[in-house]
Amino acid sequence: MRRSFGVSWLIAAAMLTTQGNISQAQNVIWTGDTGSFVDGGNWSTGSVPDFGETALINNGGTAQFADDFVEMQLLKLGQSGSSGNFEQSSGQFNANGAIFGDGGSANGSITGGEFIIGGDSIHVGLLPGGVGVLNISGSDTVVASGDDFQLGREGTGTLNFSGGFLHAGYTVIGKFGTGVWNQTGGLFDQDFGDIEIGDGGRDDQAGTGGPRTGTMNIDGGFVQTADSIAIGNRRGDGAVSITDGILAVTGNATSSILIGRGMDTTPGAGGVNSLRIKGDAAKIVATGSLLMDPNQAVQSATLIEEITGPSQTTIYAAGGADVGNGTLKVELNGYTPKANDSWVLVQVGLDIDGMLGDIDAAVEAAGYEPMQHAFPENFGELVGPFADTDFSGASLPAGLSWEVSYTADSIILNVVGTGATGDFDGNGVLDANDINLLSAAVRAGNNPSEYDLNGDNAVNQTDRDVWVNDLKKTYMGDSNLDGQFDSSDFVFVFQAGQYEDGVAGNSNWETGDWNGDTEFDSSDFVTAFQNGGFENGPRAAVAAVPEPASITLVGMLLLCLGALRRRCV
Repeated sequence: MRRSFGVSWLIAAAMLTTQGNISQAQNVIWTGDTGSFVDGGNWSTGSVPDFGETALINNGGTAQFADDFVEMQLLKLGQSGSSGNFEQSSGQFNANGAIFGDGGSANGSITGGEFIIGGDSIHVGLLPGGVGVLNISGSDTVVASGDDFQLGREGTGTLNFSGGFLHAGYTVIGKFGTGVWNQTGGLFDQDFGDIEIGDGGRDDQAGTGGPRTGTMNIDGGFVQTADSIAIGNRRGDGAVSITDGILAVTGNATSSILIGRGMDTTPGAGGVNSLRIKGDAAKIVATGSLLMDPNQAVQSATLIEEITGPSQTTIYAAGGADVGNGTLKVELNGYTPKANDSWVLVQVGLDIDGMLGDIDAAVEAAGYEPMQHAFPENFGELVGPFADTDFSGASLPAGLSWEVSYTADSIILNVVGTGATGDFDGNGVLDANDINLLSAAVRAGNNPSEYDLNGDNAVNQTDRDVWVNDLKKTYMGDSNLDGQFDSSDFVFVFQAGQYEDGVAGNSNWETGDWNGDTEFDSSDFVTAFQNGGFENGPRAAVAAVPEPASITLVGMLLLCLGALRRRCV
């Protein structure tokens, strides 16, 4: 069933905004330990806070709210040197403002119901020294702010968002303090304004102390901006990492992704800013542009591509892209690229209707109402290249190198070169996986050119001989690939226990299949001993000429194996 939350919370927030100023609200102080929010006995006045009053939880206690309806001016947890906790599992909680960490520490947990805040915003980590954590979970949970949603205005604020529905206006992650947004599920549908990660304030606010750091981690769920997403909005340091989920920067016709925005900032006074794309599970779409350090004001603006496999998430920006002031950094995580691997990192100027339809389908499948997307104002082109590239975290096997290519509408990351001959998996070494891949190509019989090691336009046993004898410089039978064929290889293969085991197709080079037919049987010993390397030491030290004694050894070994099998039957 689809869930729609827009109307009810908007009406409630509008009503709350008229309640008055926070500074005029009377404090009603929580005196209980862990107990019901709506039990008047837990409050200093003997009654539950109401209109014009502030609910102050300041004694380390935990107020639990469920199955009820309340309205008040302000919810405040954790003043300087103190702490407070709030838990909501159901019902509707209404206030004009909410502060988690007002100079002290606070923990809020919303697992169900509706938590509706008006025009005085939601602040997590408001004042210096304030440490606030807000956890939002539950499939039907609603959290809404009629104005700002701020993490770390001057303190430290963390959001852990795993489920439910979050609404807000301007969203700031790290104003002067430290803000962290961790999302693994749920839907954030922004009503107005930008998402600002690492704002840092204007030049005339430079005297306000604080780290000015914002971090946004998206590992699932949905995020839609009303306007743009600005990493390093002004003087702050901003970092966004996207592994999974959907980022739809589509709220208006020019909604853009800005890495190192540096608005209202003297050139060079901005921060260190990055957007990290990890793997291929996420979707990123913008009606506007991808812009890197557009005001030439920040210390750095970096697009980090963390490659985890042969495909990678593409940033789609209908309005174009200008990466000329930015850096591309490539990192590898659990994947070794091969020659001719290619990833489209950015694509611009394209019709995104189909992508938006896919996003809406995913949103509806998760049980939410479809997002409202704007139509792109224009379809732009790519302006590049990157000012710098950094491949220090992405070493390639010998013979391969990185190349970044640019077209009118795309940025493409390529692996060029041939790599070491015979290194079919591109991991920089000739190992058992390579001879197994070659053997599979021989069995397939379709003669793929990359496996044709002797250049005769055929992929067959001769190519296996070239790999073993000439490239790896060893012998048939060298199961552990230590460069020689000796008794240690017998120990190695017989430990696997696959000799004539009756299981079809379960053997490879390491377990005794030296002729490449996926079985370990007597024919493999014939192949190995005919190659003439048994107990001859490393190939580089001797001439690779078959020894007559090898035939005798084959016969003796097969007799022994036959006797052993008869004893085991």
